[in-house]
Amino acid sequence: MTNHITAVHYDPLEHTEEGERVELESPDTDSQLPNDGVPQGSSLTAAAPGSGNGDPSDAAARVYGQGPSLSPRKKALYGVSFVAVFAGLFGGLAALTQSKSRGVGDDDVRVQGPPASISVFVSRLSYFNESVLDGYDQCGDLELDLAEAIELLGNITIDNWATHHFSPNYYWYDYVCRGGGTGCIQPIMDDIILMEPEVAMREDVDSSAPPDDKVSSSPPNGGEDSFGTNNQVQGVDEADLVKSDGTHVFAAYTDKVMVWNADNGQLLSKTVIPTEDDEGIPLCSIMDASIKDCLTEMDTWLKNQALNQYGDALDTMYTGGSPLFDETTGEEKDRLHYLLEKFPEFECSSTVPSPIEGAKCYEYNPPYFMWWGWSNPEPIAISSLMLHEGKLIVVASSEYSLRGDQDSTILRNQKSTRVFVFDVSPQAIPIDGVSPLTLLSRKDFQGTYKTARSIGQYVHIVTSTDLNLETILSNRLSPRNEEFFKMNETEYRSGAYNILLDTAESLASNLTSELIEIIDPSGMDDCTKLAKVALMLKAADEDSNSTVLPSFTLNSALRTLTLVHSFDVSQGVATTGVSVETVTATSSGVFLPMQSYTSNVYMSSSKLVIAGESYVQNSNDGNWDEHTVFLVFNLANDTSTPESVGDVPGSLLNQFSMDHYFDENTQEDYLRVATTTWGRWGLINDTVWGQTQSSESQVTVLKIGGSSSTLEKVGQVNGIGMGERIYAVRFVGERAFVVTFMQIDPFYTLDMSDPTNPRVVGELKIPGFSNYLHPVNEDLVLALGQNTTEDGRTDGLQISLFDVSNFASPQRVRQYVETSSNSMSDAQYEHKAFRYLPESKLLILPLSVNPWCGSTDFATSFFDGFVVYDVDESRDFSKKFNISHVNPKDACDYCWSRDELSPRSLVFSGAVMTLKGHNVLSHELMDGTFRW
Repeated sequence: MTNHITAVHYDPLEHTEEGERVELESPDTDSQLPNDGVPQGSSLTAAAPGSGNGDPSDAAARVYGQGPSLSPRKKALYGVSFVAVFAGLFGGLAALTQSKSRGVGDDDVRVQGPPASISVFVSRLSYFNESVLDGYDQCGDLELDLAEAIELLGNITIDNWATHHFSPNYYWYDYVCRGGGTGCIQPIMDDIILMEPEVAMREDVDSSAPPDDKVSSSPPNGGEDSFGTNNQVQGVDEADLVKSDGTHVFAAYTDKVMVWNADNGQLLSKTVIPTEDDEGIPLCSIMDASIKDCLTEMDTWLKNQALNQYGDALDTMYTGGSPLFDETTGEEKDRLHYLLEKFPEFECSSTVPSPIEGAKCYEYNPPYFMWWGWSNPEPIAISSLMLHEGKLIVVASSEYSLRGDQDSTILRNQKSTRVFVFDVSPQAIPIDGVSPLTLLSRKDFQGTYKTARSIGQYVHIVTSTDLNLETILSNRLSPRNEEFFKMNETEYRSGAYNILLDTAESLASNLTSELIEIIDPSGMDDCTKLAKVALMLKAADEDSNSTVLPSFTLNSALRTLTLVHSFDVSQGVATTGVSVETVTATSSGVFLPMQSYTSNVYMSSSKLVIAGESYVQNSNDGNWDEHTVFLVFNLANDTSTPESVGDVPGSLLNQFSMDHYFDENTQEDYLRVATTTWGRWGLINDTVWGQTQSSESQVTVLKIGGSSSTLEKVGQVNGIGMGERIYAVRFVGERAFVVTFMQIDPFYTLDMSDPTNPRVVGELKIPGFSNYLHPVNEDLVLALGQNTTEDGRTDGLQISLFDVSNFASPQRVRQYVETSSNSMSDAQYEHKAFRYLPESKLLILPLSVNPWCGSTDFATSFFDGFVVYDVDESRDFSKKFNISHVNPKDACDYCWSRDELSPRSLVFSGAVMTLKGHNVLSHELMDGTFRW
């Protein structure tokens, strides 16, 4: 028997019905309650004919209030107080709340506003747990789960609309800060909330092993080489915007792949990434221009043939309109289409096939709100590069969508990630500087590009797709729609519920079809590669029939679809003269919210971990705490299979917060994670608004592949950095290093040798903070961050060297601070811009010093380029030489070119090659002599 959501009459003392009861939580109300405990006038009843008593065995479920009857299949959920989550002040989440007023004689703070929470049943969905790994043997089950989730979101949408539309005073916004709680205020002295870094990490990796892929080596001629990506996990190559095989350098320049000779800097090739998709569908601008040109050519041809605009004799008379009107169907044909069918011998000179008006094409849909000076993005831009044995894998992204699809499809970002495989074998690379690389194969993927990794010939790409449900439901259920005119709140709720039930079924059916097309393009209706739909919220008492859903987050269900696409880059490719091959790939997906503050994908040589945001109710005070959920994939060649799930309290900083560790002694796998549980604010003693809970961080060890598919917590150390948050993490074998910050920089050393008993061993408190930690050897750790003043203000880029030979007493033995207080480096937040040379003990970093253009010392203090530092531990750190990429005279002219090289450095035979902005330069590493 198929179960569905059923809304039942709720008696708080009776929980006899099967299924999980879900409450949509809202603040308490001062409304008078009738005998059944429900606020008067707060909702509606859909009474089934002949039922009257709300018995779940009746022909229809019973909901509060009055309204038309509902069948058992037509479920009704009553949602209260739902609002959109958006990034707020100090990284907070915006939440809709009401003006706070204290009830007479009450100990708790009462909040005036919408009615108290209403209880309903969710019979199919559960919190994100091991059941998601079951997937779907039948696509029909997927459709039922989608319908239940859509009804849940729809009911919340109805209540949100009703609350705002019929309660004009209910428009006061407050903030829900990270970690839960309401009201963001200036931080109290024992806590700090800083803006998240503006430079977000584009990829994610691991830190348990030294970098590989020829990061540093000594060639026979004695000059040092270091041109590989600064990978975190040995054997796992991270996609980046610059790659090299030691002879050539490949770089992304917005929509172009540039190829240089690594020795002399000669530009060898320039490849413009095509804007049409893998089906040949072009941009609308190209299509529209093609249509116009083709019509012009057709009219000229008709004139030369002495024919009229419809291709008939000039003296032809028409009755009943033009020949473009089809009397049998009532449709009017497009003139160009009509003429092309009539004269098949005519061919347009346009390179775009079948340039017919109304044909598919891609266009950009600008956001509703646009900043001054807004301009549309490039149709396509390169997101990352990967390199393997003479093949360059280019991953490009497009923000353009098919014309009309934004209104007709539920899944957004169709074919937004596009993969191209080019031949870069030595004999195939052009040398004239203008010819493109040879395209071997390509494939377009659903979703926005997140990150990519490769292990040898096997490539794994992660994308994320937003769903258009919020907009669709909001528009369809708006009380401003014609069918709701002149209705009061109760009538609106009743009518909207009825519309929702049919709408949910239709949307679930359409969404299922869209998912099948992505997961199984073969048309076999195989849904086994899609994890089960789940809730991202868990009540305090998960064994109880009552589950309360908070109103401050959109991540309750179906927020985003995360996809993992895997393929073998060595698969057969086209030969000369043969059309481009299609990359054969497999895809698996899970509805997991990835709107995290930082990157949240990690990959080792055998595991891929995707992290998402969830909320778990605190059993002590009923508040909702931010948690991080994990889905672990097992990697086997070019396939990825969901293997385990789990969660931990707090939120991740970045991919360095995760690490896969294999214990050689026990032969067991562990996932080690470092998270920050954020501070909380509220009323203290019901009178003073302030901080009620300090932030703290913890390191948790989760066992992979235990007795169940749930990640088992086997060890945890908490209380790290009370009142602070994590700024840097590095796991290195049986050790870990954690940096937290408020006004000083505590550097912690952790013993991770016993997975069941991780523990803080040492702590060093020094000014400033570190954003990136780089192990030099077993005893030394390089750190990059910012120096700070006594009150915690940044005071310039800082390079530190920590001696951890005495693990219980780490010491900073070397330090270098840039003199400019506004100096910073991209390598603070993008580890792939960090290049350490272990042989010469040099550090190459991009550096920016950007004073105000009108300042008197601008010309002498401005700098944009790279710096080579001497970081030999045997002597004081020093600056060896600068490499400027921008002349201070041009710095304030504001070049608005979209083309830009990401800041990277590479070393070939003792010469450092730097790329940044629009320049590629080479200098001798030992003395800074300019080469080219």
